[in-house]
Amino acid sequence: MRSETYQTKLDTTNFPEDLGTPGGLTLSFLRNIDDCVKLIGTDGRLKFMNENGLCRMELPDLKEVRGLYWWDLWPTSAQQMLKSAVEKATAGEMVRFTADCPTASGWWKKWDVTVTPIPDSDGTVNNVLSISKEIP
Repeated sequence: MRSETYQTKLDTTNFPEDLGTPGGLTLSFLRNIDDCVKLIGTDGRLKFMNENGLCRMELPDLKEVRGLYWWDLWPTSAQQMLKSAVEKATAGEMVRFTADCPTASGWWKKWDVTVTPIPDSDGTVNNVLSISKEIP
């Protein structure tokens, strides 16, 4: 497993008006991105996973995993690294690591994972974003 940490400062104030509403654009991204995209609370509980992510993880429905701790979906050997990634993202850092995780049916896959803070308008991080890209 490889892990890197980056300090980030996100600016969400200059969203281009000609792209429509941020919510509409976000929904379009989530529907069309091929990677596994997850919204995770600062407590580590999974709030959302996009449809392609559910498919890649061989999960039939978000209800199967919503509310679970994100790290509990990973093998024991990776759980501390995921907990640390959520803690660091909550503190404003971006974390990137590579790790193996099985799908719901037990098929092992290698993932390149980025965990980033999602600050609100006053800079408070209430959620983190995780994007996992399958490594062939």
